[in-house]
Amino acid sequence: MLPKKRFCWDYGYRQYIQKNIRAAVNDRDKLIIIQNTVEKCFGEASRDSIDDTFQIMEQWQKVIIKEYETRYGKGYESFSHLFYEAYNLSKEGDDEIKDNLSEIGEDFGDVTFDEMRWMVIYRSARNKIAHKNKWYPDHRNFHIQHNEALECSVVHF
Repeated sequence: MLPKKRFCWDYGYRQYIQKNIRAAVNDRDKLIIIQNTVEKCFGEASRDSIDDTFQIMEQWQKVIIKEYETRYGKGYESFSHLFYEAYNLSKEGDDEIKDNLSEIGEDFGDVTFDEMRWMVIYRSARNKIAHKNKWYPDHRNFHIQHNEALECSVVHF
């Protein structure tokens, strides 16, 4: 973790951060959160918090998938596939996968099945925001689209 400092984003401080990040990051599975290194607007800080939460949950879910495969011999492509199989079978009266998943959740952070459900919901909502469609203008008609957009935004007094 880097120290909290309030410096402008100048060359010297950028070098300091890059040096410390390089020293800390030797493994892709590690998650490093840098706090208060640069002043951010509320929207950027909020988005960073959402992404940090997502990454923490994603790492936890990968561990759970591996542990499930180790203990019970069945692999899953993603945590949501494992969760929804447990959830759907449980609704039909078969609680085996749900009980197995709950047992692993207790061993890895005392996480309940209901909390896992909220993780899946959170991840789905976050992905809808993070991967929403963006408008990319057609380069052949860019100037026409640009002018039309400007005409729409002109305010007449």
